[in-house]
Amino acid sequence: MRQSSCASSPNAACMSLGLSISSTSDGLFMSSRIVIFRGVTLIRGVIGTEHTSIEISKVEAQEIAEFSVNNDYFCIAMEWIKLLQKFEFGNNDTNLDGMGQRTPTELQVALIDKHDSNFEKNLGQGQAYMYTEKLGSHIEILPSSLKMTLSEESRKTGKEIMGTFGGGSFTYNHLALCNGQHFTKNEPQLYCWLDNKRHPYFAIAPLKMEILHYEPLLLRIYDIINQGWIKEIKEAATPHLSQAPDPGTSGNTLRTAIYAWLADEEIPGTPISRLIELIFNLNVRGSNASELLQVASYALGGSVSLHVDYLGGTKLANINVDIQDLVGAENSDDESDPDVLLRGDRVSTFLFYMNDVKLGGYTVFPKLNIFVRPIKGSAVFWYTSLRNGNVDSRMLHAACPIIYGHKLIGTKWVHQYENFLTRPCTTDPWA
Repeated sequence: MRQSSCASSPNAACMSLGLSISSTSDGLFMSSRIVIFRGVTLIRGVIGTEHTSIEISKVEAQEIAEFSVNNDYFCIAMEWIKLLQKFEFGNNDTNLDGMGQRTPTELQVALIDKHDSNFEKNLGQGQAYMYTEKLGSHIEILPSSLKMTLSEESRKTGKEIMGTFGGGSFTYNHLALCNGQHFTKNEPQLYCWLDNKRHPYFAIAPLKMEILHYEPLLLRIYDIINQGWIKEIKEAATPHLSQAPDPGTSGNTLRTAIYAWLADEEIPGTPISRLIELIFNLNVRGSNASELLQVASYALGGSVSLHVDYLGGTKLANINVDIQDLVGAENSDDESDPDVLLRGDRVSTFLFYMNDVKLGGYTVFPKLNIFVRPIKGSAVFWYTSLRNGNVDSRMLHAACPIIYGHKLIGTKWVHQYENFLTRPCTTDPWA
């Protein structure tokens, strides 16, 4: 999917699936800041390459435009305003008269006034969805979006550049990876093999291993979670699923999903902890060795912003100053957290996918130039910290928005103190 400016044509919009803006607007616009679509195709029910029965009505298009203006998504708002002015919506059209909403022309006037009055402030903050010039009389011929300009600069120079939006920040490599593109010229060199040497258990059924990145290590294992395990996890987790913590609360990563946490005893037929022990020679079973299994369900627009998997009890290593603000602690930035003091911080992440996703939902690692497609039954593994105990900031990652379909994943975090012998420490600052 080729990236283009929000202003590249009157029918283009950096917008995800429209649907019920009143109930899913936050998730939709988490998609819109990253994944690029054409608004005119969304109106016809075409999402990326998928032809669906979902069509956006004129009322929904109006709501998208209103929401975009109110939340400073200027280039998105302008494209939907132009669609409202010029496009025939067909059988799903609705007369907006008497609904108390602003006309497209009134919305356009409000957009231009808001954009130009805060131009210098937004430009200084790198607001990705503004234009590179004041709009003024630039109505028919729009200037480029800042998102497009900075994306091209980052691509050419190889420098990580931050962009901002209403709910957080991203790098332009993050954006490219979520669109299935390798931003830099150095595409990953993959290596696959059947591994039957890690434990006698795998002699008959070898592990289907793939190295996504060598240093730092990022592994993928295929067909490791079977359908029976998935069914048991779903049945155990469904009654307990709840909304993620408020991202405005200190220490919480911006995310849109519902979550449940399961102890090993709640899924006796699904020995995830023992499986990780056999594959990676880590101590996982026991309350001090690892956390409960986290089950996360993502619907339309569901995503997680850039972060590293640490709880705040260890120091960050090799952080690039330009992206330090992007690195978030999962729960706490207080080294006196009793949970961290008891178990140490996280040493590894084992993330597995319980379904295929039609569009979107990649797990991306911008510093490694890697995007991972959700594939049912597969798992991804990486070490969250270095051997000296510091957090490895190279493992900065994010969950890209769900564009079409849903995503169900499980994550198991293993902690340091119970694994000081299985993964010995070192004083090397980069080991």
